[in-house]
Amino acid sequence: MAREVMRHSDEIREKMLYLKNEGKSNLEISEAVGLTHDQVKWFFSNYYAALRKNNPEQYPKRKPGRQRKPEPTRKELEKIIKEQKKLLKLYEDAV
Repeated sequence: MAREVMRHSDEIREKMLYLKNEGKSNLEISEAVGLTHDQVKWFFSNYYAALRKNNPEQYPKRKPGRQRKPEPTRKELEKIIKEQKKLLKLYEDAV
């Protein structure tokens, strides 16, 4: 029994790419388009490999291991501090 090759329609492909750009996970994408998690993972693996092959400078290979998160901006830090102050006030009022 030969392995069946999975072909995605253009509509499903566009929807998966749109959801990925929205920041959705592969699991969330698979539920939205009606495919298995492995099928979505396979699609993106091949999609990014093709991008790297056609333009390696723009799409370098990821380094193995955990990637560092970028440092928060000043505006983001101020927002975090403001939220923490609100939580502290709520806690002090409750005690």
